[in-house]
Amino acid sequence: MAVVGVGRAGRGDDGAGPALCAELEKQAGSLDGMLILDAGIAPENVGAALRRFGPDAVVLVDAAKMGEPPGAVRRLEEHNILGCSASTHTVPLGLVARYLAESLACEVRLLGIQPAVVGFDGGLSDPVHRSVRSLARHLAAAHRTESPKIRVNKERSR
Repeated sequence: MAVVGVGRAGRGDDGAGPALCAELEKQAGSLDGMLILDAGIAPENVGAALRRFGPDAVVLVDAAKMGEPPGAVRRLEEHNILGCSASTHTVPLGLVARYLAESLACEVRLLGIQPAVVGFDGGLSDPVHRSVRSLARHLAAAHRTESPKIRVNKERSR
């Protein structure tokens, strides 16, 4: 499994994706075989690292305005993702997901976390921080039960 966090740390809840990567990296010793990529605002730049790793599944995580309570985590359908991103990246995440699914021949899931605050010079709001921690635990547990492999790969794509 590969987890790709998307967003800009320091811009409030837009940093949910990178914060998820940081949470997962804290558990790195118990996540053999998981690739953790903080894509920042350029999710389109992670293709080479993902190809080298050869994942069976990729999970893209980004802040997304979905009209839900702050901190809500939802699976986003690729065709519905236009207009719900809160991030500062320029390539639509749905397009990145489609490209990765086709080029890697694997399952790609998009997860959105409803932001409370997106602005400059701020950290995560409490509800988003709680959701990031909970999602990290959930992904780690799912990975442990599905895919015990040999190594952890941590890369930054900035």
